[in-house]
Amino acid sequence: MDALLQFDRDLFVHLNSDWTMPVLDWLMPILTDLHKNTIAVGVVLPIVIAAWIWTSRARAVKVIISLLVAASAADLISYRVLKAVAQRPRPEISAVETHMPVHMRVESASGTSFPSNHAANTTAEATVLWLALRRWSWIAILYAALIAYSRVYVGVHYPLDVIGGAAVGAACGWATWRGLRNWIARPGFARPRGP
Repeated sequence: MDALLQFDRDLFVHLNSDWTMPVLDWLMPILTDLHKNTIAVGVVLPIVIAAWIWTSRARAVKVIISLLVAASAADLISYRVLKAVAQRPRPEISAVETHMPVHMRVESASGTSFPSNHAANTTAEATVLWLALRRWSWIAILYAALIAYSRVYVGVHYPLDVIGGAAVGAACGWATWRGLRNWIARPGFARPRGP
C-alpha cells in the first residue's frame, strides 16, 4: 500500500508540476470550475437541454432524470460514505509532511481528498449518456476525463482520487441505467399495464 501511495504522489507531482504548459494553466482552472460559470450553467446548459427536450421529447426528459439520479447517488456515496471512511488529506495539506511540491491553480478545496466528487459525478452522467445515447456520448466521456485530469492539474486531488471517483461514478451510472432502462425505453410517460 505504501508503494502505491508513493506512486500516486509521484504521478501527482508530474501532472501538477512537471507536465504543464501555459495553455493548460489557463484552461484547467476554467474546466474544473465550469459548474460555477454563469454563462455555461445559466445560458448554454438550458439552451442545450431545451433543444434536446424539443427534439426528443419524453425520452430526453427521462434521460435527464436518470442523469440526476446517477449523479446524486455518486455524490452521496463519494461524499457521505467514502470520504468519511478514507479521510485522505488533500495534496496541499499532506505536502507539509511529505515536502511534495504542489502548485495550486484554484482556491483550496475544503474536505478530504478521496474520492473526487467531480470525477464521480461527471463519470456517472457520462456512463448514463453512453448507455442511453451512444451517438453523442463521446462528448460526455471526453468531458468527464478532462474534469478528472483537471482536478489533479489544479492541485486539489491525487490521481487515485479521480480514478476512485470515476469508478464510483461508473458504477452509479450503470446501476441507474440498469434500474431505469425499461422506463426510459417506454414511449411517453405511460405506466405499464397490469396483467
